Amino acid sequence: MRFALRLQLETFSVCGEPVLEVAFCGNARLISREVLSPAVFSYGEPNEDSRYSDALVETFSLGGTSITHNMSRISLFLDISRLEMPPFCQFRFFRVSSEQEMDQEAVELFGLEKLWVHGRGLKVSLCSTSEPDLTALQGRS
Repeated sequence: MRFALRLQLETFSVCGEPVLEVAFCGNARLISREVLSPAVFSYGEPNEDSRYSDALVETFSLGGTSITHNMSRISLFLDISRLEMPPFCQFRFFRVSSEQEMDQEAVELFGLEKLWVHGRGLKVSLCSTSEPDLTALQGRS
């Protein structure tokens, strides 16, 4: 998606000169990643059917991500610390899906440094709408 944004800020200046308008433009895209659970561990009585265990722990191939189930209640540990992120990319949201409705007990997000935007820098162009004051330069050689 291509975007463009113009801002007019009353008290913004560069090198002591007021800036009347700032314009941003660029491209953005959503990168969706489905992460499935390759393993489920069941905790309960040894002779009990694992579908009816006291607790289940699902592990995922995204760092140490796991979901712990206690009947219809879940706790999520989301580990994004080893997630590869391109420059100027942001981790924005996650979605958890289930076959049945679940109550969310707790959510822990690990790897908060991935929430910051990193990149080599932005290209900036400065433009002026006024003529330069040449009277200050007259008489100088």
